[in-house]
Amino acid sequence: MKGIRSFVTVWHLALLVLAGGVAAMAQYEPVETGWQANEYQANPWDGNQYGQKFGGGYGNDWQELEKQRKEILRRLPNEPDLLINLTDELMPATPDLTALGRKATRALVRGLLDNASDGIRQTCASVLAQVRDPEAASALVDALADRNEMVRMQAIIGLGNLADPGFGPHFVKRIEDPEESYTVKTAAVGAIGETGYAKAMPLLMKLVKGDDQTYAWTALAAMWDMRNKADRDDLVEAFLYVLKKETGSGGQVVEYLGELKAEEATELLSKFFVGRDVHTKNGVILALGKIGGNGARKVLKEVMRSTQTARHLNNAAIALAKLGDRKEVISILVGLLKDRKAYMRINAAFVLGEIDAREPEAVQGLIAALSDPNDYVRSEAAVALGRIKAAEGAPKLEELAAGTNPFVALDAVIALNRIDFGKYRQLIFDKLLVHKEPKFRRIVERGIRFLAEQRDAAALPYLLSYLRQPSGDYGSTLQLLAPYGSDKLGDFRTSLQYMVHTCSYDCFGTLMRNVREWKLADLAPALLERLYRMYYLYDKQAAYFTLGKIASKDLAARIAEVQETSNALKLYQQFALANLGDDAALQKLVDVVRDGNLDDKRDAAFLLGSIDVEAVVPKLAELMEKGDALTSLTATAALVGLAYAPAFDRLYKFMKDGTPSLAAEATRVFQISPSKKVDEYLAQAASRETDLVTKRRCEEILYQRQPKEFR
Repeated sequence: MKGIRSFVTVWHLALLVLAGGVAAMAQYEPVETGWQANEYQANPWDGNQYGQKFGGGYGNDWQELEKQRKEILRRLPNEPDLLINLTDELMPATPDLTALGRKATRALVRGLLDNASDGIRQTCASVLAQVRDPEAASALVDALADRNEMVRMQAIIGLGNLADPGFGPHFVKRIEDPEESYTVKTAAVGAIGETGYAKAMPLLMKLVKGDDQTYAWTALAAMWDMRNKADRDDLVEAFLYVLKKETGSGGQVVEYLGELKAEEATELLSKFFVGRDVHTKNGVILALGKIGGNGARKVLKEVMRSTQTARHLNNAAIALAKLGDRKEVISILVGLLKDRKAYMRINAAFVLGEIDAREPEAVQGLIAALSDPNDYVRSEAAVALGRIKAAEGAPKLEELAAGTNPFVALDAVIALNRIDFGKYRQLIFDKLLVHKEPKFRRIVERGIRFLAEQRDAAALPYLLSYLRQPSGDYGSTLQLLAPYGSDKLGDFRTSLQYMVHTCSYDCFGTLMRNVREWKLADLAPALLERLYRMYYLYDKQAAYFTLGKIASKDLAARIAEVQETSNALKLYQQFALANLGDDAALQKLVDVVRDGNLDDKRDAAFLLGSIDVEAVVPKLAELMEKGDALTSLTATAALVGLAYAPAFDRLYKFMKDGTPSLAAEATRVFQISPSKKVDEYLAQAASRETDLVTKRRCEEILYQRQPKEFR
């Protein structure tokens, strides 16, 4: 009976669901989701060819459909009403619409406001958000009242991307609307951070401190984004609250407090450190190192004395050394060189090398460690003595180089050569390059690498043999070959010609950098021939960029004949042509700086910043002075690449005083700019900067731009 009752219950439930479905059909209204709303509806636009003819009539004829989409893309810049009655089936893909940049703004605005399809309106809002055209602002504001939450969300993202705090009240209104969805509210909180709407700080504080923590994490991130606009004390108050209450975002605010050098957070951070996982503890150590002060230094010294975690020891010691406590740090580390645990001795030696400990106490401690019974300790001590170039350690290192462990001998030989390459060069051949067994290959390769780093001609035959192997790390070999002049490449020409036709990915990128640096114009025809057969985006970009730098003008027509469908590749193709003297191609790149979407603007700025055509400078200078904020920043980025002096001050002003999204973009430009003048400019700026946030940005950029030592 129980089974029968269960069956009857389920059957009744099924009947109720069916009855509900019939009732719902009787009261049918179009649903919000775009594809549902339009997939099976009759076409209401009898007189419109794009409504009636393609409202589902082409079925599986994708070729014809794609043809019509391309036709729409072609007509869109000049026919702003084209999207009003378009159906989902014919709507071009988002990347294709985005590629049109600001030329499509008018049509996208009409589609956003006047098309009945939720899907099309969402696409229009999404593309406008990426294009970042201020002319679309009014339409995006109107779209905040759209019935579809995804349209509203994209409209908020678009307004946030325009980097104008004047839109802040609209974001606040969305957040405070009890009927608004989680998705839209989250986007609105993020947009407050993007635009730097400081008047919303009380609202963000409420989201952080409230019982409902739904938006707390996003609010904290927004506060951090707008740190150059918000009051420092307000930020610290919010972050300390999170640390006290342990709301689950503690790990997030630890970094923020460090960047703000919040000395008032020291006691809380020291308590927060206890019982945390390794990663969180490391974050606290890094934060305390940035904060400094007596309290932070006391905690870091205790970490050094008590930790059993290598990373914590390393970071605490490095931080204290930077804070001026070198004497005590070295004393602790030298003591740890005698610790009973080998892993502590290993890391103590490592850190002494890392902090460039040339003090006598440190040097003598490392020399003594060369007699440690553990091979790894001896190796790390040898590496440290080499890094600090401690000549006092040479006799003991010579003994180590003559020892029976070839891997310890490797580190001793390299250390001796760091101390005096002229005196100890022969040891590389006698102790490292003599090994033939595969298990010692790392020793041989390290010896060759060191010779190459010194631009020693003796490394060249080995490098050539590596390039001739059937398989191998060609990219690393090409990097080692890069410092040599083109006059040393006679034996390499055939291999380089072959590699132009065969290598890909990172290897190809390294090859192209070398070819440009060496100015190997004779490889241009082979590179152009390879271009016809390439299909990896980044390989083709590197090929076009290199052709623009090394090809002769007589190849320009052939470069122009290559048919590209990718918008990014078209830009690189235009760069090659522009650098070979094509004025029309140069103007197209300048037009992209003015009218393109964000990604295309970035690409165009990079390319124009690398161009060898002086005529581009006044064009970009005009955009820097007269363009909207994003266009001005993009033009400025290109001019920094060209070492145009006024552009450095302009970009710095964006980083310091711009709205958060513009400040972040300016920071990115400084960090990746190939201009060597950036380092000098930022070092001087950091030394005189009084604004904490900007000073920290300068310091971090300089750190990221430093070449990292090979170990």
